[in-house]
Amino acid sequence: RPDGTIPVARLYIDNLSGEKLARLFYVTNIFAFEGTGRESRERWQCGAEFFGGAKFATDVEIILLAQELILRLGISNVGLKLSHAGLVKALIKEFKLNPGEEAKVTSGILEGDWQALRLLADSPELSDVSRLLFSLFSLKGKSSSFLHNVKALSPKASQDFKSSLDDFINITTLLDSLHCSYEIDITAIPGFEYYTGICFQFLAGGEKIAGGGRYDKLVPLMNGGDIPACGFALYVDPIMKLFPSEGK
Repeated sequence: RPDGTIPVARLYIDNLSGEKLARLFYVTNIFAFEGTGRESRERWQCGAEFFGGAKFATDVEIILLAQELILRLGISNVGLKLSHAGLVKALIKEFKLNPGEEAKVTSGILEGDWQALRLLADSPELSDVSRLLFSLFSLKGKSSSFLHNVKALSPKASQDFKSSLDDFINITTLLDSLHCSYEIDITAIPGFEYYTGICFQFLAGGEKIAGGGRYDKLVPLMNGGDIPACGFALYVDPIMKLFPSEGK
């Protein structure tokens, strides 16, 4: 059980699928792969999932809820990084790989390894469009204006790329209007293959303390109907390390 989202999605499908909207939260232990043998496989998460609801406003509600929880804990110097799974997948498609190579690159990226994509970007056979798109996402941005510039510089990109980029622009524009600070970093993918849209991570003291995003295909994949969803998890173990071991 590598995360809390899939069990909550199963709960929703089996018991609450008649509800138009459902906001659910959980506190649970999870069991993650740990190949070194030096760390515990059992870890703790608490999180929230939003089933149903329109895009953009729902995504922003989830991001701001996670941020509010972290601030209430009194954790300081917290950074928010935004990415977009749809953009990453569209970017990989631009390289026109065979299915096996595409799966390998995608798997590596989900594990935080972007080296394969960087090697592809250096290929002499790469199209000018693909090379431009890759170079754009090696940069960082801190407002929706950055994404508008990306859009202006990539008129020949695929329709999937443009659609995902518009989605990203709508969300960041709403965050801008609410004075929410963030950094756009396409490499900030939480690591689960079911994400389809906006992805985000909160970091403090160099540690990832929360993450989440939109996963519109998970409930349909579990035979639960065409229900959009998004959510986040707080990673309890690294959060606890930020607090003193004694006193309040």
